Amino acid sequence: MLFDFLSPKEVDIKMFYRCVDILSNQSTTQLHFTNELCLRKYEKTVNQFLSYLISIGEYYEEYEACSKLIIQQKKYNKWINTNLDTVKNISKLLNGLSNRKI
Repeated sequence: MLFDFLSPKEVDIKMFYRCVDILSNQSTTQLHFTNELCLRKYEKTVNQFLSYLISIGEYYEEYEACSKLIIQQKKYNKWINTNLDTVKNISKLLNGLSNRKI
């Protein structure tokens, strides 16, 4: 189910704060699970959703909330890149082991 984001002026500020509270208290692993759900259900990534919420916060000039979201976005991006590097290195190691003749 693909959807378009609402214009920031159409978003209820209480709902914005609720989303900020939920997302800013999630660990990076929880954000990853949230990302999987968002992709499956809405074809949007958690990064897209965080960026959208940041734009809403900027519209309402709620910069403290924006800061919380930006921190979460940076932590998640760092986490995902670290895990991607780890998976690549494990894959190389396994390929190297499987190519060895015993």
